[in-house]
Amino acid sequence: MVCFALQLTVSGTRGRRKSERTKCSHQIAQKEKEKSPSVDTKIFGDSLFVNGQRYYDRLPKPSPRDIFFMQDAEKKDAQQTKFVTSRTITEQGSSFILKCVHTQSMNDVRAAYKAVLLDPLVASATHVAAAYRIRNSSQKCEDGYNDDSDYGLARAARDELRKANKENLTVFIIRQYGGTHLGLRRFKIVEQLTGEVVEKVPAVL
Repeated sequence: MVCFALQLTVSGTRGRRKSERTKCSHQIAQKEKEKSPSVDTKIFGDSLFVNGQRYYDRLPKPSPRDIFFMQDAEKKDAQQTKFVTSRTITEQGSSFILKCVHTQSMNDVRAAYKAVLLDPLVASATHVAAAYRIRNSSQKCEDGYNDDSDYGLARAARDELRKANKENLTVFIIRQYGGTHLGLRRFKIVEQLTGEVVEKVPAVL
């Protein structure tokens, strides 16, 4: 009887310890959950809402509709945009060519995105990605990119702009996909062409 009672006591102690550990784990998990900000995301139609606010991409790629409905004055200005064009690199069927232009604000960057897509050969490419680096009105340097569904493509150009410490430039990466995945090699191509084309852009006085 004594042994049986002792066994019950030990079992009860173990049960209480397990319960305490479980309770402690739940408390820790709850604290971690409270620390993490709650993000409520919902999709209505073709729009994404984050915590009740509609999400806007800072540098969206202009749609064919955006290009088609450009006002005459806007289109005329866009056609006068002076791009510096890189050489073309072709590898395993994929071709890469970059276009670079001076931009001093986000409005300039967005206008240049439309301007580059006015060229039917550019607009028909598989990817037209963009990377920019500008000094804003607060004299702070800001940058960003749009990969146009080729993950990391424009980021490679953005990183090269940072490395070269170039400002007030936007680079467009025009890639015609040839059917073979190039993996990391495509980033090397973009870095190489970005380094070359930004040096060809004349300085703005």
